[in-house]
Amino acid sequence: MKKKTSITAGLVLLFLVIYSCEQEDQIGAFKSTESENSTFKSANDPLNIVLDQEEIEEIDCDETIRRDLLAGQDIYVGEILIRKENEELVITYDLSSTDWQLKESHLFVGDMNDAPFTNSGNPKIGHFPYHGDHGLVNEHPFRIPLNELNDCFSVITHAVVVLISDGSETANETAFGLGDNTFDGNRWGWYLDICNMDCESDENETNSEDQDEETTDEIVDDEVEGNSDTNGNDTAGSGNDGIDPNGCMDAYAFDKKNQGNAICFYEDFNSWGWTNYIGFNEQHTEPLGITYRYPIFASAFQCDIENSMEVGYLQIHISGGDGIPYANIKVVLTNSDLMIEEFNFFVGESPYPLDQNGRESIDNADFDFSLSGLNTSSYNITDIPWYDVSYFISHIKVCPKR
Repeated sequence: MKKKTSITAGLVLLFLVIYSCEQEDQIGAFKSTESENSTFKSANDPLNIVLDQEEIEEIDCDETIRRDLLAGQDIYVGEILIRKENEELVITYDLSSTDWQLKESHLFVGDMNDAPFTNSGNPKIGHFPYHGDHGLVNEHPFRIPLNELNDCFSVITHAVVVLISDGSETANETAFGLGDNTFDGNRWGWYLDICNMDCESDENETNSEDQDEETTDEIVDDEVEGNSDTNGNDTAGSGNDGIDPNGCMDAYAFDKKNQGNAICFYEDFNSWGWTNYIGFNEQHTEPLGITYRYPIFASAFQCDIENSMEVGYLQIHISGGDGIPYANIKVVLTNSDLMIEEFNFFVGESPYPLDQNGRESIDNADFDFSLSGLNTSSYNITDIPWYDVSYFISHIKVCPKR
């Protein structure tokens, strides 16, 4: 009997040890005190992070970095705004464009190797150096002196957001600001790498650019005169795999996360570009709906994104309180040197639109929306009828900023 009791006690002890280790990862991120099982990433840590120069945002004195604040990984609840203001970096959680409210806000800014993480690579939110002390609000800023930051640093923005109806919480979600990098652990979320640009040098560069602007314009005009068909073929995915003399490029949204849902035009046409599939989802007909996000690639010849340029993203929010789904489309360029010249969008129950003869087409003229002369870094189209099962093509012509 004593032997059986001893074995049982040993099993219980083993279970408690395993359960305790699992709980450390799950709740350790929200504990406000250090424990012997927690750690900070250091230069000698195998999880040591090196900044990827191709995925670093640059912030100057005049521009604001905007990143979506996403709850539950794909629910758009607001934006994270990052800008310089005097000698401070101002990071604002802005939910004013949605029905969601900010309940808690937590922020890390600094060297990512100094960020608090669990042993398994999950962020310890409760150890973040900045915490919002507020009730339910639509907006909350954090101000960090620039002299406390290195030239390059990382940002993690975390929030708890809620929906209130008749004085009661009807939804409560964890949210992260979208970044170019994900965590090493099993927790979803993102962080953003930023390099700080010197304001005075920016101003000098701007003046220098202004002095050369007239000469540059003359060169461009001469090139246009010598190439009467500079714009090439107006057909989306015309097969023109070059950059025109004005520096403009074709770009398409691509389902990089689920690449099996993206069909390259080369399968049906002698050109590059993608039509993307979105299957049935019950959230499409709910009031809150669901948001999808796709990177935009320019000059991805033969649909090879490894040799292309990622220039922005396309966001599709589908909802329908009356049971009929509608979509709001937002295209945003994250490359500050480029502007949207044309925006062409198709959605249908089959992969391609049909021309006037009933044949499948990738000509912009056969798309649902075909807009030109935009000269903007972002553009929205709203209240687009959606289908239970849909394909979409998003073609954007991007050109150097004028």
